[in-house]
Amino acid sequence: VSDVAEAAGDPDHVQAVPEIQGAGGWDAMPADELVHWLDAADVFVSPTRFEGLPLTFAEAQTVGLPIVAYDIPGCNDVVTTGKNGFLCENRDTDAMASSVVTLMDDSALRKRFSEDATLASQRFGWDVIHEQTMQFYNEILAERQGDR
Repeated sequence: VSDVAEAAGDPDHVQAVPEIQGAGGWDAMPADELVHWLDAADVFVSPTRFEGLPLTFAEAQTVGLPIVAYDIPGCNDVVTTGKNGFLCENRDTDAMASSVVTLMDDSALRKRFSEDATLASQRFGWDVIHEQTMQFYNEILAERQGDR
């Protein structure tokens, strides 16, 4: 994050969430503290280079934060460049910084991305995930019953 802040040319206005020690990531942070950090943010920046399906992105989108991240599996399942955030080439901190500056300098773009982020977060609601999981299980059961 410090590389991105430095590249953006305004490190005094970029603040990182305190590092969370141990396993559990965001889950290890008390909910009220997580809400504090998400509410204080204008943009959610994730310089992770390896990711599964990032729950933190869904949480950020739920509160309407545009996301800037690397274009890697997992991240690109959640973020659509030009719609709810920006995806940058892996390890390209200059592109990441430029994307952050673009969002910070353009409040109309940030607002549009924020609205799209909130809509995109609905794909990860518990009811949606439950329905998709049950559909998957039912398809497997139907295939197995057909094999008998």
